[in-house]
Amino acid sequence: MITTIHSASDDQDDDDLELGRVIELLTDRILHESHFDSAAFIDEHIEHAEQIRQLLPAMEVLALAKVDFSHHSEIPETDPVDGLSRVLGDYRIVGQIGRGGMGVVYEAEQMSLSRRVAVKILPFASLWSDISLERFRKEVRIAAMLEHPHIVPIFGMGCERGVHFYAMKLVDGC
Repeated sequence: MITTIHSASDDQDDDDLELGRVIELLTDRILHESHFDSAAFIDEHIEHAEQIRQLLPAMEVLALAKVDFSHHSEIPETDPVDGLSRVLGDYRIVGQIGRGGMGVVYEAEQMSLSRRVAVKILPFASLWSDISLERFRKEVRIAAMLEHPHIVPIFGMGCERGVHFYAMKLVDGC
């Protein structure tokens, strides 16, 4: 007889993997379905309803911020279909620059100063604990105090519609 030891951490790992699959599906549907029905999606994945509700505002902002660079078009301030804003605080999203493990970086215009900046959006930060969010804010504040030619200056940070972000100098090139 073979006995398998099953721990609570195994359950958590399985839950995290399943939530990851649900988030990937959510992202795909928001990006590719012209009339995404969030209520129906939540009903389909009721076991993750609370996390989905927390993520939806951030996911919708990211979906609206996508740009087709082959046409070099800028994003209007609101989507003509649903009126959702492409503005986060003082920053109007222009186009995606890149993405990494923590978030997505966009070129943006800081409207009050009419300057180009980079805005890093942390789409899943709404799922972070209060302690993790405060640690992130503290790290951004510390980075903003640093002055060195090889450190990109931080201009500001914020949270709007559940989207945590910070703005920094836009560095042209690779």
